[in-house]
Amino acid sequence: MLTQEQVAFVLDQQKYTKKKLGALLVEQEVLTETSLVKALYQQAQSTKRTASRLDELVTTQRVNQEDLDAATLEARKTHRSVESVLIEHYDVSKKDIGKVLSTFHKLPFSGL
Repeated sequence: MLTQEQVAFVLDQQKYTKKKLGALLVEQEVLTETSLVKALYQQAQSTKRTASRLDELVTTQRVNQEDLDAATLEARKTHRSVESVLIEHYDVSKKDIGKVLSTFHKLPFSGL
């Protein structure tokens, strides 16, 4: 687990170099290369799991895969739900989101 001080130190170092954060964390021996790879892999897997519940939006051509991926990335960066980003920036209706989530979770959708 990283402490706030370690992260602050490495972020400060990053200002003066063109190195990526992961490289600096390994170089400063804050993380091992193996633990960095594991963390990045877990992050990539969580992105896939988050998007899977919304895959039907792509299947039904409500959005394309690139837009769904971009919305997922924006949601992560802005600490919001993917659904809210899709509604606000990709013109997906709440009803469409509700139907897709209803299908994914195998629950009835009332469409209120």
